[in-house]
Amino acid sequence: MNCASYSMLHVVPLQLTLPSLLLEFVYENALKNFLDTAEAEVRSLISLYSEVGRSADSLSQYFGEDPARCPFEQVTQILAVFVKMFNKARDENEQQADAEKKKLEKEAMKELAAAQSANDRSKPSFRIQKHAP
Repeated sequence: MNCASYSMLHVVPLQLTLPSLLLEFVYENALKNFLDTAEAEVRSLISLYSEVGRSADSLSQYFGEDPARCPFEQVTQILAVFVKMFNKARDENEQQADAEKKKLEKEAMKELAAAQSANDRSKPSFRIQKHAP
């Protein structure tokens, strides 16, 4: 036998010691706990995703679209664009209302100042003069 064939036949026995068995046990338990938790989370996500899909189909039907022709991604994209445009329009309307309110307040202040000025001019002014003796 040559060296190459001997090294292929020679098998090193696996040395299992107490610390390595303990480590393997801890690892297996940690992995089992992780898998149990992960599987529950995945089931929950699948359920939530199905519910969202049904809601998207209902939304498509509400707006008169065929859910088969309007996929979930398109529904959510359209909804996101709508919400963005709605919020922008609401903000613009609020800014316009604020500007209109400020304009009306400014006009009211001008009218008040003009009324006070006219009122001041219409009042007779009396001066008391002392007569010299």
